[in-house]
Amino acid sequence: MKIVIRASELCYGRASHFAAAILAGFLISFACTSSALGCIALSGDPSSPALISSERALIIWDEVHKIEHFIRQANISTTEPNVGFIVPTPTTPDLVESDAIIFDIIREESAPKRIPEVVYQTPLQMIRDVLGKLTSQRRIFTTISAQLSMALPASASVEVVREQDIANYHAVVLAANDAGALAKWLKDNGYAWNKDAEAWLKPYLETKWKITAFKLNKEPSAQNSSSLSTHAIRMSFSSDRPFFPYSEPRNAEEGKAVGGLGRVLNLAILCSKRMSGKLANGNEWPGELQFSGPMEPPYEPAQILAFAKLDDQKYQLPPLTCLTCFRDSSNPRPGTADLYFSPSADQSPVKKTEIDPSLPKEYRLDFSHPLSDLAALLIILVVACPFVYLLGWISRKPPEEPKMPGTF
Repeated sequence: MKIVIRASELCYGRASHFAAAILAGFLISFACTSSALGCIALSGDPSSPALISSERALIIWDEVHKIEHFIRQANISTTEPNVGFIVPTPTTPDLVESDAIIFDIIREESAPKRIPEVVYQTPLQMIRDVLGKLTSQRRIFTTISAQLSMALPASASVEVVREQDIANYHAVVLAANDAGALAKWLKDNGYAWNKDAEAWLKPYLETKWKITAFKLNKEPSAQNSSSLSTHAIRMSFSSDRPFFPYSEPRNAEEGKAVGGLGRVLNLAILCSKRMSGKLANGNEWPGELQFSGPMEPPYEPAQILAFAKLDDQKYQLPPLTCLTCFRDSSNPRPGTADLYFSPSADQSPVKKTEIDPSLPKEYRLDFSHPLSDLAALLIILVVACPFVYLLGWISRKPPEEPKMPGTF
């Protein structure tokens, strides 16, 4: 038997914070004297490294036409004025700037339900607390908690498929059949490179993947800042299955974490089913499922498509009925292979809960300790009986006085 005692009516609200961020690219600094380490961006000065401080991404998967719409944004801690990154994709991507508000919507939609802390107490503990509150006031504290020219050198091994300026990027889509030639092209055009990154790219070139090289310039207002934020760019390309470019170059310090706290990766997939991810080499991905299910008012898939600039007639998407969100807190990140997604065997919705210290606690009586329960019952009887007796005595009617003969 359980008795629920509420301190006050509960009120549930949407969580307003979600650890931000996903970059699906492999970030590298590109100052002429700098070096590159995949997802670890380094500046030319070793004492002033460029670190990815947050990453966030969204995959919109069109399972009917086998097209992936990949949107990503990152915050980078660096004093370098320029930063670059490259992204491999199975086919030539379309590049479109999206609205970063899309990530705020996903954060709000997938936020855990805020619930009060539940405290189980035996009757004896409950009595003790009640008596304590009669003599003292318990105070409750809450805790809240500049673009470079990119002329193609004379090389039959590297081809510029597409080149465009987008947001604060200069982007070039490349096709190559030799990692060494591509490395030379990148270095000749201002991208930092090394043997580790060259070895990392080789498998992609062998399978004829396209390489998109981005150069990001700090906004004029942020030139003196120690950090920069990338714009949200959508890459749309054909693919057999949805994937996230999780693989990154190995370096001399093999998998060293980026910064003391690492980099948390938040990844969402919008399609028709709940999805699960696995690394291409068969290893388990350490990403944890945070949310899965249909979007609820005031948000809906149409809003996501509008902010992703997918509400035109170019792409005819099927119904998108399920949003699945993951959080990867691994440190260091096991970036030994790319990450692929497929429908999960379990299609039930998932909505996590999180204790909100600002909500009143919910107290529940625990009758699982007989001795304690008996002691509490005796205390209640000892304390309550005199009051019951006194109440009965007070409410008792006085005896009627006898009437004298002849009186009314």
